[in-house]
Amino acid sequence: CYINIPKPHQPSKEVDQKIDRWTMLNSGVMAFNKKSPSLLKFIEEFCICFDGSVWGHNGPPLLTRVLMREPNLEVKVMDRSAFSPVHWDHIGSYFQAPRNDTEKQWVEAEMKQLIHHSFCLHLWNRVSKNMFVEPGSIIDRVFQHVCILCDSNHTYAR
Repeated sequence: CYINIPKPHQPSKEVDQKIDRWTMLNSGVMAFNKKSPSLLKFIEEFCICFDGSVWGHNGPPLLTRVLMREPNLEVKVMDRSAFSPVHWDHIGSYFQAPRNDTEKQWVEAEMKQLIHHSFCLHLWNRVSKNMFVEPGSIIDRVFQHVCILCDSNHTYAR
């Protein structure tokens, strides 16, 4: 599950054109113009090399194969933090309310980073599905920031 973090303005897109630094690209979020030559190359690779018996073969490795073979394709690669800013083994701390001034400062810094530099927040449901959203936690604050149907009296159930 992802929580979309809308931007009030067009975000800056810092592009890393050095594909050779990457070992694997994530295909979680992609956008193409109509009749994109890049999209055509990805579709061709998918049709020619589809392998349903290998997990992930048709996702990130597909993108990586095409871009390594054709490095001049017009593709903008954004940092992982734009779409998945929290590693799965750190998501628990986003559900916990700050307990002291140091943790409050950390929450403020994380909120600023999320709101200004991320397009969404991955909740890592397999890990977080039984976690409780504590009032004042980052998840609580993100919900308050983006939820259009929530009110401040809503309690998130366990």
